[in-house]
Amino acid sequence: MFFKNALLSVYNSPANNPRLIDASQRLLKLGYTLCGSRGTAERVAQAGMPITDISNLTGRGPILGHQVVTLDPAVHAGLLARHTEADYEVLEGQKLLWFDFLWAALYPLLEAIEAPGATEESVTKKIDVGGRALLCAGAKLTEPRIVVASVDDLEEVFTWMEAHQPNRKKNLRRMAACAEGVVTIYSSWSADYLAERSIQYPHHNGPSLKLEWEGRT
Repeated sequence: MFFKNALLSVYNSPANNPRLIDASQRLLKLGYTLCGSRGTAERVAQAGMPITDISNLTGRGPILGHQVVTLDPAVHAGLLARHTEADYEVLEGQKLLWFDFLWAALYPLLEAIEAPGATEESVTKKIDVGGRALLCAGAKLTEPRIVVASVDDLEEVFTWMEAHQPNRKKNLRRMAACAEGVVTIYSSWSADYLAERSIQYPHHNGPSLKLEWEGRT
């Protein structure tokens, strides 16, 4: 089974797009094949790099106004499968990919909440369901993947990968913890908004990632 598959689901923004192209180039140099959600795959393909649209795995394109894209067993199985013969057989039997790397950049919910003239419709459109589910799946500690939950962590993660992933097990746990932290704080913004600001949560993007290297903690 080929394990070096990367799943990219990155919100389309001026800040994210140059990082997406750079990340895709570096993943390819590291020997990964790329798979992406519809918009992400289109941007990478337009830059001249090979990438598979996730709909080729799920058998369907985005539905319900792009609300359902990655919420599919064909996607999550690749993040939740364990290193067991039974799980390998399921993936191979159903022609599914094992994802070793995930970068999910969530919709900018806090920006939507704080935007002048924000409405309930404009805010709820930016509540990311699929991205949070991807991060939680990738961070599950039975078999954590390389998970990037913040664009600010990309360089740290790639430097570590290009150094042959020292202290892999411990650093995967740190990435998982950061992913869970990002999801928790993101969800708190949604809860705060739904409660009409009667609940006060910290308005920041989550924990920053610091990986452990040989001789560095």
